[in-house]
Parts: sequence; C-alpha cells; structure tokens
Amino acid sequence: DFGIETLTMFVSMCEAYGIEKVIAVATAAVRKASNGADYVARIKAEVGLDVTIIPGEVEASMDYLGAINTLDVKDALLMDIGGGSTEFVLIKDRKKVEAVSLSFGSIDLAEKFDLTDEVSEKKLKALDDFLKDAFGTITILKKAEGLPVIGVGGTIRNVGRIHRSFIDYPLEIAHNYRMKSNDVKRICEMAASMNLAERSNLKGLSKGRIDIFVGSSHTLERVMKHIDSPELIISN
Repeated sequence: DFGIETLTMFVSMCEAYGIEKVIAVATAAVRKASNGADYVARIKAEVGLDVTIIPGEVEASMDYLGAINTLDVKDALLMDIGGGSTEFVLIKDRKKVEAVSLSFGSIDLAEKFDLTDEVSEKKLKALDDFLKDAFGTITILKKAEGLPVIGVGGTIRNVGRIHRSFIDYPLEIAHNYRMKSNDVKRICEMAASMNLAERSNLKGLSKGRIDIFVGSSHTLERVMKHIDSPELIISN
C-alpha cells in the first residue's frame, strides 16, 4: 500500500535524523474515508505511528498559524484548497475571527464535474452552479468582501508558478508571491481552455496536478470574484 510505504519512509528519515517527537495528523482523505479509523489502526500496527484524524476547523487553525506568522498581512481571507477539503479563515487585525471547512477539494471537483481532460462550457457552468450554492451557505465570504486572499495548498502554489514562468520572474520563491486578481483569472482561464495533453506542457504546472488543476484553480478564481478580492498572496 502506497500510504504505508510512504509513512515507513518518513519514520526511517525521522529516526536517521534523531527526531524524538513526531506529530502525525490525517486530513480530509482519511476523514472522509469509510475505513479511515481502520487505516489509522493499520498505520499504528505496521508503522508504529500514532496518527490523529483532525477536523477541518483544526486544519484551518493550523493554516492560519502558519501563514500569519510568516506574512505581513493585517486583514485577509485565507483559503486552503486540498485534495479533499477546502478551508477558509477570516483574518482581521491579524487575528482569526472565523473558520470553516468545506468537504470538497481538487480531486472531488475533477471527478464530480469530469474536468480531467477537455473542459466544456457546460462542465464549467455545472461547476459554477455548484460553487454558487456552496458559497451561499457560508457567511464568512460576505465578511471578507474586498480583502486579499492568502492562498495555501498545491493548486495555489501552481497558479503562482505558472504566472512566474509566464512573466519570466527571476526568482523561484513561492512564499509571499503576490498576484493581481486579473492575473489569477487569466491563468485559470488559460488552463481551462486546454486539454490534458496541452496542460502537461504548461510550464509551472506540476505533473501530478495536470488532471486535477482546473476545478480547484477555477474555485480560487470564483472565490476571488465572489468577494471582489484585489490580490492573491501565496503562502508556502
């Protein structure tokens, strides 16, 4: 099993470096799996690692702590798109005001709306309708009107990387990279206009994300539009 192999490798690395305290947490993939608790028990038995399944709100709090302590931002909406969940944290005066976790991420969106290869107008319309409904249920977005978005997660880092290669940006530094909302829109629309083969040649897009990038990057762009956000600030 790939997960067990990977964790075994991590444990070996920790031992090699003499690390005494390891905190292992599982997020949406295990949280949503019907056999999640069994899997955690199997990890304990086979790898010797105690894994805690954390709720989405805890994940959001960790996002907030990591970002706010490394970025000079006063007010923002933090957004973390993972594979199986999306977290939002409203930040005012550098304090966490509110946090929410939605139970869909880049993998869910790619599968649900068939966005892995060709993306038709019809598929994007279905995604937009879904997102509109989802956004309507969370009050946090109304309170984030006009704020910059702090972006966390692989999708958002890739949006930044594509943009940097586009403008021949001289440094490969993801953290604190800033993009205007119309630049985010341009990257997301460009990716959606390509099929899988074309996306595989898109400079800056990780090979492991070419099939799941469109749904999650489109979600980022829609969130920014929904709150009329002027800027994306990428947090590594």
